Amino acid sequence: MIQHSASRGAKPALLVLFFSLLGVVGFTTRPARATVAREPLSGAVGPRRGRRSASVKATVPHGHHLALIRVHGVRVPRTAIWPDIGSSVYVFTSRDIGDLPLGRNTSLQQVLIQAPGVYQEEFGTIHIRGEHANIQYRIDGVYIPSQIISGFGSVLSTRFARSIILLTGTLPAEYGYQTAGVIEIDTPNGHTNPGLHLSLLGGSHDTWSPTLTWGGATRRWNWYLSGTYYRSALGLGSPTASSTPPHDTTHQGKGFAYLAWHPWRGARLMLINGEVRAHYQIPNPPGEIPLYAYEAQSPAELALTHPSQDLNETQNESNRFTVLALQGADRGWDYSLSYFNRLLVTHYRPDPIGDLVYEGVAGNIFESSMLNGFQADVDRRLDRENRLGFGLFLSHEHARDDDVSSVFPANASGQQTSEVPETVIDDHNTTGWTFGLYVQDTWRPVRSVHVDYGLRADVWDGSVRAGQISPRLAVVWQAGPKTRIHAGYARYFSPPSLYDIPQRSLEKFVDTTNASPVDVNSASLPQRSNYYDVGILQSLGSHWNVGLDTFYQQLTDALDVGQLGNALVFAYFNYAEGRIAGASLTLNYHRRRFGGNLNLTYLHSQAKGVITGQYNFPPAELAYVDAHYFPVDHSQPWSGSAAVHYVWRRTLFTADLVYASGYPTGFANLQSLPAYATVNLGVARRWKLPAVGRISTRLSVVNLFDRVYELRNGTGLGISAPYYLPDRSFYLVLGKTFALN
Repeated sequence: MIQHSASRGAKPALLVLFFSLLGVVGFTTRPARATVAREPLSGAVGPRRGRRSASVKATVPHGHHLALIRVHGVRVPRTAIWPDIGSSVYVFTSRDIGDLPLGRNTSLQQVLIQAPGVYQEEFGTIHIRGEHANIQYRIDGVYIPSQIISGFGSVLSTRFARSIILLTGTLPAEYGYQTAGVIEIDTPNGHTNPGLHLSLLGGSHDTWSPTLTWGGATRRWNWYLSGTYYRSALGLGSPTASSTPPHDTTHQGKGFAYLAWHPWRGARLMLINGEVRAHYQIPNPPGEIPLYAYEAQSPAELALTHPSQDLNETQNESNRFTVLALQGADRGWDYSLSYFNRLLVTHYRPDPIGDLVYEGVAGNIFESSMLNGFQADVDRRLDRENRLGFGLFLSHEHARDDDVSSVFPANASGQQTSEVPETVIDDHNTTGWTFGLYVQDTWRPVRSVHVDYGLRADVWDGSVRAGQISPRLAVVWQAGPKTRIHAGYARYFSPPSLYDIPQRSLEKFVDTTNASPVDVNSASLPQRSNYYDVGILQSLGSHWNVGLDTFYQQLTDALDVGQLGNALVFAYFNYAEGRIAGASLTLNYHRRRFGGNLNLTYLHSQAKGVITGQYNFPPAELAYVDAHYFPVDHSQPWSGSAAVHYVWRRTLFTADLVYASGYPTGFANLQSLPAYATVNLGVARRWKLPAVGRISTRLSVVNLFDRVYELRNGTGLGISAPYYLPDRSFYLVLGKTFALN
């Protein structure tokens, strides 16, 4: 029997308010258009969000869903529907990551493509359920701001992840802005990872990467530090089928620091910092012919004096974030208060002559973004059936773009009129504010049903001023001891990046070889969408789990990303409307020494009409997509992944597979590239050697069958260059832990 309490009296009013706003309130003010486990906190009130399984203890002592996950030597089910959330959740524990062929050297993106609906893109990026980027990252429950500048070096790494959780589908009201998926990283600390650990990776493509970590703890303090250097002759990826692409070396340095202090019982003050600095050579496609003459040299002569494979284009990137957070629990209240800062810098240096004669522009591009923000999440248990949460989000961002370009004068038809270049200076600054409030309630009307509903109110003031009130609703029904069904609806509001190409920038290049065939670019708009999600999770005995999830999304002002010329930097643009429909099937099996998973997703993602960023498209394609639905460039009808591992006599044998049916290509994305599948293998073992002690070893093979896979061929909407997946590669990892007393 459910006991009624005084707090129940407010329930009908909240429900009436919620459903009255399902009509969705929103506004956009547009400018004039252009004319054409972590250690548990003492005093915590106990578990709030979802028991994963009988063998897993989950503790969430502050006001958000996925803050902490404590795993005591057992495996968490890979796929789950958490009752208090109602979304699809995919969990990768430390052991899951270690069971992949590359283990802890697997990139965060390559871990995530082992979840259904996640598939890989060029430069190591990913897509989730047919959306371009739109991914939110959180570390220990704290929002980490991330926007696309280039998409190359990632400041987030599996090396400092104790667990990785992907939450997708219909999200609770506390999650706003980037909503294709929420990636929650639970970091190690001095209690879980004490001592000094040194590892060294080496292998194909002249790859070399040492990593040093240090964890420690005292009564009130604990810390975890990690530093990595990475060098490889396969940096961004090859534009040809060659196994040794010319001019593709990268040097990267990555650091991460976690420091926690417990000032009083039930509270924790955290300082988290991460940074990556990376240098990339831009790989060169050989055998190209210059398009323009230069100072009395014809294109044929320039092909000999400046061959395309010898061009020297480079890009430097710096990405840094800092978080200061106070989290705790006291007298039934859970809270998390955090300040965050992020600095992103990208600097593209062209080949001064090569870019000019092959592309018609040699642009020295410098972009930077400084963001500061505050996030507060609080919740309170009202009674045994209700838990009320509320919070706010506030951020301020300043983006700067300083570009100096060399171009040739040209006539109205784009033909070169002079062999002497001229300089165009294009500098602009943009400031943006984001503000959001939310309230949500988790309600259990009967023992087998959980209802999570709430409202968000968001305002974004960037290239335009826009806002929206967004309702969220999710219902989870425990249909039987081993059957869980969920259904949900969410209204989403996703602002674009502040990096944009204003109309005045296009006008500066009129009558030059960098003039766009369509010299119109309206200001980028926030994406709005209605999201519907229905799924079922069935446990088959004690070792098998099978899940089926279906989803449908209606998009208005759908966001996509286009590459800005030869420089590998990007800007958002909008389609008038879009639609995404799909279904994901997942199967997991785990025993003590053997386990595996299989995922398969079907996806149908289309858009229609271009309303911003028109300069990205040739006139013929622009006219076609304005009148027809077409496949978006980041969609693939079929994608899948599989992984298996087995422990035999203390030796781990592991393999994984990634499959996709091929990206769209050609005019208006109406054709498709061939399907591809890559298989990776790994074997790992710990040894005890005289005078050395215990060391760990791992041998990995990437692309076992050495197949040539062309992920992109340089054609299609928003695609400017070919991209091939790596050839067969071998890597060896050695590791040693030193106890520090």
